[in-house]
Amino acid sequence: MSSSTSRDVDATSASPHVCQNCGAALHGPYCSHCGQHDIDYHRSFHHVAHDLLENVFHFEGKFFSSVALLLAKPGQLTREFIAGRRQSQLNPLRFYLFVSVLFFLVVTFLNHGHLVNVDEQALIHLDPTAPASASASAKAPAPRDNFDARLERKFKSGELNAVQIVHELEHRVPTLFFLGVPLFALLLRLLYLGSGRYYVEHLIFSLHLHTWAFLASLLGDGYGQLFALGPRWLAGGFRFAFGVWLVAYLLASFHTVYRQSWKKSALKAAAATLAYAFSLAFVAAGLALATVFWLALD
Repeated sequence: MSSSTSRDVDATSASPHVCQNCGAALHGPYCSHCGQHDIDYHRSFHHVAHDLLENVFHFEGKFFSSVALLLAKPGQLTREFIAGRRQSQLNPLRFYLFVSVLFFLVVTFLNHGHLVNVDEQALIHLDPTAPASASASAKAPAPRDNFDARLERKFKSGELNAVQIVHELEHRVPTLFFLGVPLFALLLRLLYLGSGRYYVEHLIFSLHLHTWAFLASLLGDGYGQLFALGPRWLAGGFRFAFGVWLVAYLLASFHTVYRQSWKKSALKAAAATLAYAFSLAFVAAGLALATVFWLALD
């Protein structure tokens, strides 16, 4: 019998106090040598299912406690994580990924398979390569580069249309927001130069803020649809109150995390938001151009 086979047999018959992966002595649920979780699958389905459900509910408990703290106390989730009190909350990246996937699934479902509502019939007849006006078409044609000629040929032949471009751009929206997380953290790093904080701390705050934005959008849309069933003044009042809450939450988050005066927190929150909006628009334009370029060359 080969040494590898012997090692496999030894691992499956090892004592529960020995890691099945590397053979090191176990002093807890995780191996201190290789990090593997000590789960024995050589058991009945009942025991394995019990372990899986325990892990699921452990995640569920952390998820709901993280959501509650994130929504109820602006900035406190970030402070707790940076301070090392992380046992009752989800990892910020895992939290962001889970909520963002949930957000895009819900939005796509509500919009019948699309992230953005568009008039596809109008887009079908739209030709982005057509001249803007009759006077423009009367002018002498300028030299066309290879990309423009290829794009125009694809539109004329029907291989490509505006609907396809919009659908491809929809697929880039999650990427855009994911890129926005480190971008916003970089802006925070620049705003708080000299504060002694590391970039990772700003990144954690950025992850939590983006997660909150997704949750707030879901809550706002859900309650908005509910209030829309009542009188118009009630729906308008909700929109106003919700907008005030968004601004107040953002301000309170900056104040809680960075421990500066309310005035400084307001100025920096406004500066970060404006800079982020312009920066994200620039990144979005770059992604859009790259998408169109890829479609033209495909």
